[in-house]
Amino acid sequence: MSKRINVGETLMAQHLTELGLRFSQQQQVIHTRRWAWDFLLEDYRILIEVDGYFAGRHKGWGGDNEKQNAAVMQGWRPLRFSTNDVKRGKAKEFLKQWLSK
Repeated sequence: MSKRINVGETLMAQHLTELGLRFSQQQQVIHTRRWAWDFLLEDYRILIEVDGYFAGRHKGWGGDNEKQNAAVMQGWRPLRFSTNDVKRGKAKEFLKQWLSK
């Protein structure tokens, strides 16, 4: 599944690498659906979406909820960060705090 990578996703990949976390990108975890997650941290069963900014955002909002709910029901822990959270280092700090326990 091809999707244009945004600045937030590029920086998130860098931050995950700096934290020493194994990850893969644009992964489909619910095989009956075509949804891809920006990042998958299989060691922690965490899925990460970096929400960028685009026109018509509210159009896909319900689909995002369905995607997240399906992941939860299959035992995944989905996390969502805005591009600004990634740029400001808030997402990296959150992951560092919670995954170091």
